[in-house]
Amino acid sequence: MQEVLVEAERLGAEFADLRYYRARTLAVTASESREVVNNYGVSEGYALRVLVRGAWGYLTANRGAEGLRRPRRRKELSWAGGREGGPA
Repeated sequence: MQEVLVEAERLGAEFADLRYYRARTLAVTASESREVVNNYGVSEGYALRVLVRGAWGYLTANRGAEGLRRPRRRKELSWAGGREGGPA
């Protein structure tokens, strides 16, 4: 995971943090006929947060860290800083 943070810094991030999350859910549905359905689920992934020129950018990947390892262009990070016509 260190390579993700190093790449964010190389592309101009002043700060970056990476978090792993895993959440278990349980949904219980009951109908008028008193039929009860339980639904269990697990959500896990990574969240990357960067600070570029005073603006925050955020990225999540729910299929493991490979989603965060894709090369990021400088323009994507510069948008977080309000440059080059991106969101300010």
